[in-house]
Amino acid sequence: MTMEVALEDNNLMDKVLPPDEQEIDVELEAKEKKYLRGEGANLETLKDKKLKTQLASREKLYGKSAKAAAKIEKWLLPASAGYLETDGLEKTWRVKQTDIAKEVDILSSRNQYDIVLPDFGPYKLDFTASGRHMLAGGRKGHLALVDMMSMNLIKEIQKLMISAVKFEEVQTIHGFHAKTLSFSQKGLLAAGTGSFVQVLGDSSGDYSRYMSHSMVKGYQIEKVMFRPYEDVLGIGHSMGWSSVLIPGSGEPNFDSWVANPFETTKQRREKEVHLLLDKLPPETIMLDPSKIGAMRPSRRKERLTRGEIEAEKEVASDGHCIRELDEWTGSWAKLPRSSISWNGAANLK
Repeated sequence: MTMEVALEDNNLMDKVLPPDEQEIDVELEAKEKKYLRGEGANLETLKDKKLKTQLASREKLYGKSAKAAAKIEKWLLPASAGYLETDGLEKTWRVKQTDIAKEVDILSSRNQYDIVLPDFGPYKLDFTASGRHMLAGGRKGHLALVDMMSMNLIKEIQKLMISAVKFEEVQTIHGFHAKTLSFSQKGLLAAGTGSFVQVLGDSSGDYSRYMSHSMVKGYQIEKVMFRPYEDVLGIGHSMGWSSVLIPGSGEPNFDSWVANPFETTKQRREKEVHLLLDKLPPETIMLDPSKIGAMRPSRRKERLTRGEIEAEKEVASDGHCIRELDEWTGSWAKLPRSSISWNGAANLK
């Protein structure tokens, strides 16, 4: 009886974690609930044993996946999203881009710019899934592909202008008539109309004004689009396109298997091959029967033995002598017959 009590006390001591580890455990549980995506299936009401077993194994797999995702978020995704914070009664939507430019680093300040192309606008723009490239298109046929990391123009073409019927959809949000909308990765909503952009944030379950930006008078906004994995909002307008900083809009951590902003050309090609292979049905993929059980030929050239080296030298020297003899006999045959003596020597006169 005494041994059983001692064993129970030891088990309780093992379950009690230090305060730091308790906080981590509580944090992981909260993250795990976020990835569970709701309550699990009620297995007690099921009468079909086979279905019950299948759902039980699936729920167990969901639990493992949620726990793994929570640990990854905790330990492998340490970067937190930015935000705009003000002092006292000051409102965030009163902060201007010039004020933000004074507080950010040089790399971030490069994302504040205006490209003025009045002859080809208005412009619309879009970003790739990784946010690495941007495509801007003007209504008069001008297309530009830009590398957003280096800010270099990759490709620029001029297409013929195509006239089309324009359907304009206007949506009203908080009394603001929006012509174009865009959601960021962190849930911010940008709405643009005329020469004014308003960004709304979901702070307490309801969208409220977070930031605002006024374009130069006369600029008519055509398209707003958040750049993935960056706190940047692109704005296409009648005079070109612009870029402004919106703290807290982009996801700070990226998954290189999904979208990698730093992807090289080789990685992009390999990714495209994998995507194409994933589209093929599994039954169409098989090994080459002629290759099974065979050995791959060695790429390294085998070293020759001393005897083989000497034999190759002899063959090479014999060939060299034969070439010299052919050249000598050929030049001798070109001499006139009268210049050749009876003893076979060439006697040049």
